[in-house]
Amino acid sequence: MGFLLLSTVCYGKFSEGQIEMSINNAMGKGDLVLKVSPKAARYSVNMNAAGMKITMAFLVKYDKPNVVYQLDDANKTYSIMDLSQLGAKEPKKAVKTSVKVTKLGTETLLGYKTTHVKVESNGNISEMWVTKEIGLYEMMKKIMKSSKGAKEQYNMYLAMEKKGYTGFPLKSIYGSGEQKITTLVTKVEKKKWPAHFFEIPKGYKKTEGAGSIMNQLGSGQNMEALKKMIQKNMTPEQMKQMQEMMKKMGTPPKK
Repeated sequence: MGFLLLSTVCYGKFSEGQIEMSINNAMGKGDLVLKVSPKAARYSVNMNAAGMKITMAFLVKYDKPNVVYQLDDANKTYSIMDLSQLGAKEPKKAVKTSVKVTKLGTETLLGYKTTHVKVESNGNISEMWVTKEIGLYEMMKKIMKSSKGAKEQYNMYLAMEKKGYTGFPLKSIYGSGEQKITTLVTKVEKKKWPAHFFEIPKGYKKTEGAGSIMNQLGSGQNMEALKKMIQKNMTPEQMKQMQEMMKKMGTPPKK
């Protein structure tokens, strides 16, 4: 998730403030609020997917883009995730990645000039509306590079970069059918934040594993919804990958 986002580079109109986004897929919808400063970013996600209601908050510092601090405001705790350790295992043999980038046009969204591109990668088709007027591209790319689970996205952005289509996506459409995910920036607001806002709040205690995510999934209603979602949508291989990820996050999967 945190991923998507963040940078120390300012292209012009926006480099510090708040960005609000909507997220929609076949299983549900939600919103993301991103607060950025020149040195760090803090973002919260509220999702209602497959019958589950989940709220998460994260903190990322630009000098360590692979480290994500998950904040549990309700219990005043935090946990640490290393993005370089999360994701599927690397295949024994290198897999060639084929990426095709096509410019579809230009469009102005929320007053920002964007380039509309289509990206085809290993049979997957995505569309993005990217702008250079929001200075979040370089760190966003750093996070994808350091994240084990974002290799395909990173390769997509590198291919776009070679064509000259760099920038922060104000709108994106990934996949199709039940796998389709649409994100849309709904508001961009310039704002100064106090430095302490991007630190672990005083009094918060460190916990192991994915703290509040598992606390929320652990509710009876959410666990039943999660079970149905897994049975309907996940292949045995995907289930195996999820179990491996949960082990790395410090939470043993239920058998």
